[in-house]
Amino acid sequence: MKPTLGQVTAAGFDANESGRIVAAAWREIPAHFPTVKLDAWCVMPNHLHGILWLEPADGSPKLCPPLGLVVGLFKSSSARRINHLIGIPGAPVWHRNYYERIIRTRDALDPVRRYIDLNPEKWWEDRLRPRL
Repeated sequence: MKPTLGQVTAAGFDANESGRIVAAAWREIPAHFPTVKLDAWCVMPNHLHGILWLEPADGSPKLCPPLGLVVGLFKSSSARRINHLIGIPGAPVWHRNYYERIIRTRDALDPVRRYIDLNPEKWWEDRLRPRL
C-alpha cells in the first residue's frame, strides 16, 4: 500500500492530515464501543498497529463486539473522511483484510507493545516497506 498517512523522520512518525484522521478515528473507537479499550498503537505511513482490549461489562463474551465489526467501523470511518479530504469518493485507503492476533498473557503483551512503540524507528529496515 502506498504511503499516504505521513512519513517517518528521525524524530518519529510525522502524520499528515490523512494520518491525523486515522489517529482520530482510532481514538474514537471506545466512544462507539464502550467495552473496547485502546492500548499501544501507532500510525505508520501506510498502516496502523494497535492493541485493542475487548472487555464486556458483565464478563459475558456475548456483550463484546466482534473484532471485525470494530475494525470495519474504524476502517470505513477513516476511509470516508480521507476520501472527503482528497475529493475522491470511494478511493481505496485500506487493504481488504487485517492481521489479528490474540494476546493471552502479560509475557506476550509486553513484546507486542515494544514492537509497536519501536515501529517508526524500524521503518527503514522493513524489507516490505513501499519504495517510492
